[in-house]
Amino acid sequence: MPGAIRSDDSGGRRAGHVKGGASQPSLAAIRAIECTQGVKLLRTITPLAIASCAACLLAGCPPANPPDDARTDDVADVRDTTIPGDVGDAADAGDALDAVDARDAADASDALDARDALDVPLADATDAPTDAPPLDGARCFSRIALPINVGDTLRGTLSGVDDVSSASCQRNTRGPEAVYELRVPAESGITVTTDSPATSVDTVLTIRRDPCSATPLEAGCNDNHERQVTSFVRAVLSPATYFVIVDQYASGPAAGGPFEIHVGSYTPAPNRTCVAPTSLSLATSISAQMIQSGATVRVPCFAAFDGPQLFYAVDVPAGRVADIIVTPSGAPWRPVVRVMTACDALSCDVAQVASADGMMVTAMVPSATAMRTLLVSVGAMADPVNDTSAFSIVANLR
Repeated sequence: MPGAIRSDDSGGRRAGHVKGGASQPSLAAIRAIECTQGVKLLRTITPLAIASCAACLLAGCPPANPPDDARTDDVADVRDTTIPGDVGDAADAGDALDAVDARDAADASDALDARDALDVPLADATDAPTDAPPLDGARCFSRIALPINVGDTLRGTLSGVDDVSSASCQRNTRGPEAVYELRVPAESGITVTTDSPATSVDTVLTIRRDPCSATPLEAGCNDNHERQVTSFVRAVLSPATYFVIVDQYASGPAAGGPFEIHVGSYTPAPNRTCVAPTSLSLATSISAQMIQSGATVRVPCFAAFDGPQLFYAVDVPAGRVADIIVTPSGAPWRPVVRVMTACDALSCDVAQVASADGMMVTAMVPSATAMRTLLVSVGAMADPVNDTSAFSIVANLR
C-alpha cells in the first residue's frame, strides 16, 4: 500500500530515501507529512488516511500552521514538499514514512487500534455523506413512526415515555404513544379506530400534519366514542403525509397497555362541510342521504355527539315557523339536528336529538322578523355508523 510503513532485511530503512547520505529525517518533519497526507486522503476515507491521522493523534500533530518548510498549501501533491536539512526532494509521502524505523511510528494496524485508547471515532466508507432525504416530521418523537395503510389492522402495546401530553379533544394524554405514518396520495375519506376487544388501554386518537409543531394541525381527534375507552376518528384528508397518534388518557405518567388500530376509507359527500351545504327546498323531502358519507365537524352545540354530519341550507320567510324533520332508515342509529345561522356561529339556534335509535327527530325553528337562511346539520350521535345507515330530511312551514 503506497505510503505505508515497510521494513526490509536491512533494519527497516531503504537506501536512496535520504538524499546525499544525510542524517535520517526528524520525527517532527515526518509527523507534518503524516498529518498532511492524512487530511488530504481523509476526503476519500481510505485506510491510509485513517492510519495516518490515528498515528498523528498518538504522537501529537504539529501546529495548525507549521513552518514554511513543512507546509503543503496550494501544492498538488505531497511529493513536492521540501524540508531543508531533513528530507529534500523526497519521492513521495510514502518515502518519508518509509524512512522512519518501525519502532518510531505505529504501523497501519497499530494506528487503527489507537482509536480505542483515544476515544476518537474513525470514519468508515459507509459513513460517507449520501443524498438521503432529510428526516420527516416525526423526528420529534422518541419512537419511530411505523407505516400504516388503508385497510391495515395492526396490534401494538403503548409503552415508554410520553411525547404528546395533550390533544385538542383531551387535555390529559400523559401516557405513552404509538405513532404511525399514513400517506394519502389523493383526497380521501379516512376512518381510524381502536374499537376492538384487543384494546384494553384508554386510547386517544389524533391525526396530525405537523406533529413536531408547538401548535400542531389536527385533521381529527377523538377520546371516548360512545363513552367507551376506545376511539374513532373520521376525516376527509387532502393529499399529504399524516401522523396517526395512538395515545393514552392519563393525567400523569402511565404504564400503557395493548391496543388494536384499524384504518378504513369511505366516499365523502359534497355537503360534508358547513361551507358547502345542499340546498333544501321547503316542503320537499330529500331521501337516501347516507350519514356515513359525512365528516366529523366541530359545532357549537352538542359537541359530545361526535358522529359524522351532513349540511343543508334552507330559506325561511319572515314570520314563519320552520319544522326540520329527519327520519332515519337502514341500520338503527340516533340522529342529531343542529340549526345555525352561520358556520362560525358561537351557538346553535336550535338543537335536538332523537329519543332513541331509529326514531324521527323534529327541530322547530321560531319565526323571525326577516327572511333568513338556516344552516342545518344532520349528524349521528356517535361513530362508527353502519354503511346502510341513511335518512330523509324535509323542512315544513307553519
